[in-house]
Amino acid sequence: MHKYIEVLQKEVAPAQGCTEPIAVAYGVSIAAEQLEGPAESIQLYLSGNIVKNALGVGIPGTGRTGIDIAALLGAVIRRSDKKLEILNGMTDEQLQQAEALLDKKILNVSLKEDSTERLYIEAVVQGGGHTGRCIIVKSHTNVVLIEKDGAVTFEKKEVALPRLYPRF
Repeated sequence: MHKYIEVLQKEVAPAQGCTEPIAVAYGVSIAAEQLEGPAESIQLYLSGNIVKNALGVGIPGTGRTGIDIAALLGAVIRRSDKKLEILNGMTDEQLQQAEALLDKKILNVSLKEDSTERLYIEAVVQGGGHTGRCIIVKSHTNVVLIEKDGAVTFEKKEVALPRLYPRF
Protein backbone atom coordinates (compact mmCIF):
# COMPACT_ATOMS: atom_id res chain seq x y z
CA MET A 1 0.00 0.00 0.00
CA HIS A 2 2.83 2.39 0.80
CA LYS A 3 4.24 1.96 -2.71
CA TYR A 4 0.93 3.12 -4.23
CA ILE A 5 0.87 6.21 -2.04
CA GLU A 6 4.50 6.91 -2.92
CA VAL A 7 3.73 6.67 -6.65
CA LEU A 8 0.67 8.90 -6.27
CA GLN A 9 2.70 11.54 -4.42
CA LYS A 10 5.23 11.56 -7.27
CA GLU A 11 2.73 11.47 -10.13
CA VAL A 12 -0.27 13.53 -8.97
CA ALA A 13 -0.23 17.32 -8.68
CA PRO A 14 -2.98 19.93 -8.65
CA ALA A 15 -3.39 21.72 -11.97
CA GLN A 16 -5.55 24.50 -13.29
CA GLY A 17 -6.53 23.40 -16.78
CA CYS A 18 -5.18 20.68 -19.03
CA THR A 19 -1.73 19.68 -17.82
CA GLU A 20 0.11 19.89 -21.16
CA PRO A 21 -0.41 23.60 -21.96
CA ILE A 22 -0.13 24.49 -18.27
CA ALA A 23 3.21 22.64 -18.09
CA VAL A 24 4.32 24.73 -21.09
CA ALA A 25 3.29 27.89 -19.19
CA TYR A 26 5.25 26.63 -16.18
CA GLY A 27 8.40 25.98 -18.22
CA VAL A 28 8.20 29.36 -19.99
CA SER A 29 7.67 31.04 -16.62
CA ILE A 30 10.87 29.50 -15.26
CA ALA A 31 12.84 30.56 -18.35
CA ALA A 32 11.35 34.09 -18.25
CA GLU A 33 12.26 34.45 -14.58
CA GLN A 34 15.90 34.35 -15.67
CA LEU A 35 15.44 37.67 -17.52
CA GLU A 36 15.62 41.13 -16.02
CA GLY A 37 12.94 42.58 -18.28
CA PRO A 38 10.06 41.58 -20.52
CA ALA A 39 10.24 38.66 -22.94
CA GLU A 40 11.09 39.69 -26.50
CA SER A 41 11.40 36.23 -28.04
CA ILE A 42 10.25 32.75 -27.02
CA GLN A 43 11.33 29.51 -28.69
CA LEU A 44 9.62 26.29 -27.65
CA TYR A 45 10.82 22.79 -28.51
CA LEU A 46 8.08 20.28 -27.67
CA SER A 47 7.58 16.56 -28.01
CA GLY A 48 4.82 15.47 -30.38
CA ASN A 49 2.72 14.25 -27.47
CA ILE A 50 2.74 17.69 -25.84
CA VAL A 51 1.80 19.38 -29.12
CA LYS A 52 -1.00 16.88 -29.80
CA ASN A 53 -2.48 17.20 -26.32
CA ALA A 54 -2.10 20.98 -25.96
CA LEU A 55 -3.15 22.44 -29.31
CA GLY A 56 -6.92 22.41 -29.03
CA VAL A 57 -7.66 22.61 -25.32
CA GLY A 58 -9.14 25.62 -23.58
CA ILE A 59 -6.99 27.70 -21.28
CA PRO A 60 -8.99 28.67 -18.16
CA GLY A 61 -9.94 32.33 -17.86
CA THR A 62 -8.81 33.29 -21.36
CA GLY A 63 -11.52 32.26 -23.80
CA ARG A 64 -8.67 30.90 -25.94
CA THR A 65 -7.22 27.52 -26.74
CA GLY A 66 -3.76 26.14 -27.22
CA ILE A 67 -0.08 26.38 -26.62
CA ASP A 68 0.43 29.98 -27.72
CA ILE A 69 -1.63 31.77 -25.09
CA ALA A 70 -0.47 29.36 -22.35
CA ALA A 71 3.20 30.00 -23.17
CA LEU A 72 2.75 33.77 -23.35
CA LEU A 73 0.89 33.80 -20.04
CA GLY A 74 3.84 31.95 -18.50
CA ALA A 75 6.17 34.68 -19.80
CA VAL A 76 3.96 37.39 -18.32
CA ILE A 77 2.91 35.82 -15.01
CA ARG A 78 6.33 34.45 -13.98
CA ARG A 79 5.12 32.58 -10.91
CA SER A 80 6.82 29.22 -11.30
CA ASP A 81 6.41 28.62 -7.58
CA LYS A 82 2.74 27.91 -8.37
CA LYS A 83 3.78 25.09 -10.74
CA LEU A 84 0.70 23.78 -12.58
CA GLU A 85 -1.55 26.30 -10.85
CA ILE A 86 0.32 29.19 -12.46
CA LEU A 87 -2.88 30.67 -13.93
CA ASN A 88 -4.61 30.76 -10.54
CA GLY A 89 -5.13 34.45 -9.74
CA MET A 90 -4.36 35.62 -13.29
CA THR A 91 -5.46 39.23 -13.77
CA ASP A 92 -7.15 40.84 -16.75
CA GLU A 93 -4.02 42.98 -17.18
CA GLN A 94 -1.81 39.87 -17.42
CA LEU A 95 -4.13 38.37 -20.01
CA GLN A 96 -4.00 41.61 -22.02
CA GLN A 97 -0.19 41.61 -21.83
CA ALA A 98 -0.10 38.01 -23.11
CA GLU A 99 -2.53 38.86 -25.92
CA ALA A 100 -0.31 41.83 -26.90
CA LEU A 101 2.67 39.45 -27.12
CA LEU A 102 0.51 37.13 -29.24
CA ASP A 103 -0.06 40.03 -31.65
CA LYS A 104 3.70 40.75 -31.74
CA LYS A 105 4.35 37.14 -32.81
CA ILE A 106 7.31 36.64 -30.48
CA LEU A 107 6.60 32.93 -30.05
CA ASN A 108 7.95 30.13 -32.24
CA VAL A 109 6.97 26.51 -31.57
CA SER A 110 9.00 23.62 -32.99
CA LEU A 111 8.69 19.88 -32.73
CA LYS A 112 11.61 18.34 -30.81
CA GLU A 113 12.42 15.73 -33.43
CA ASP A 114 15.29 13.99 -31.63
CA SER A 115 13.55 13.53 -28.27
CA THR A 116 12.68 10.01 -27.21
CA GLU A 117 10.57 11.38 -24.37
CA ARG A 118 6.80 11.50 -24.69
CA LEU A 119 6.82 14.56 -22.43
CA TYR A 120 9.50 17.07 -23.40
CA ILE A 121 9.27 20.85 -22.99
CA GLU A 122 12.18 23.16 -23.69
CA ALA A 123 11.59 26.89 -23.39
CA VAL A 124 14.16 29.49 -24.46
CA VAL A 125 13.14 33.04 -23.61
CA GLN A 126 15.13 36.13 -24.59
CA GLY A 127 14.76 39.72 -23.50
CA GLY A 128 16.81 42.68 -22.32
CA GLY A 129 20.03 41.12 -23.59
CA HIS A 130 19.52 37.97 -21.51
CA THR A 131 18.44 34.41 -22.24
CA GLY A 132 16.65 31.98 -19.95
CA ARG A 133 16.22 28.30 -20.71
CA CYS A 134 14.21 25.56 -18.99
CA ILE A 135 13.81 21.88 -19.83
CA ILE A 136 11.05 19.67 -18.39
CA VAL A 137 10.95 15.93 -19.12
CA LYS A 138 9.01 12.79 -18.16
CA SER A 139 6.41 14.52 -15.94
CA HIS A 140 4.74 17.91 -16.04
CA THR A 141 6.78 19.50 -13.24
CA ASN A 142 10.04 17.56 -13.59
CA VAL A 143 12.47 20.39 -14.31
CA VAL A 144 15.88 18.98 -15.24
CA LEU A 145 17.69 22.12 -16.44
CA ILE A 146 17.58 25.86 -15.90
CA GLU A 147 20.07 28.21 -17.55
CA LYS A 148 20.65 31.94 -17.46
CA ASP A 149 22.73 33.34 -20.30
CA GLY A 150 24.11 29.86 -21.02
CA ALA A 151 25.23 29.24 -17.43
CA VAL A 152 23.56 26.33 -15.66
CA THR A 153 21.75 27.52 -12.53
CA PHE A 154 19.97 24.21 -11.86
CA GLU A 155 20.55 20.72 -13.18
CA LYS A 156 18.94 17.46 -12.16
CA LYS A 157 20.41 14.18 -13.23
CA GLU A 158 17.48 12.29 -14.67
CA VAL A 159 16.36 9.14 -12.89
CA ALA A 160 13.83 6.64 -14.14
CA LEU A 161 10.33 7.39 -12.89
CA PRO A 162 7.93 4.53 -12.19
CA ARG A 163 5.48 3.90 -15.03
CA LEU A 164 1.81 3.41 -14.23
CA TYR A 165 1.06 2.23 -17.76
CA PRO A 166 3.08 0.63 -20.55
CA ARG A 167 4.69 2.73 -23.26
CA PHE A 168 3.00 2.36 -26.63
